[in-house]
Amino acid sequence: MEKYEEMNFEEAMQRLGILSDKIERGELSLDEAMEIYQQALELVKICNTRLTAAEQQVKLIVEKEGGTTEITVFKPMDGDKNA
Repeated sequence: MEKYEEMNFEEAMQRLGILSDKIERGELSLDEAMEIYQQALELVKICNTRLTAAEQQVKLIVEKEGGTTEITVFKPMDGDKNA
């Protein structure tokens, strides 16, 4: 099994796509499908961890009256389905 912990978000998503394609083709034995499914779950966890970290780092700089700035945590809009 690969070291998924070292992958960045894009690499993990790409690997998830590859694993998904393998499963969708339906040419795997049950054991192979279960192994791939387990790998996919690990990758999903890594992607979620990377996304959570990115969300925590995203900041908005809001200019206040008088030229001062304030850093605030990014909050997605209510209609954002990805939030």
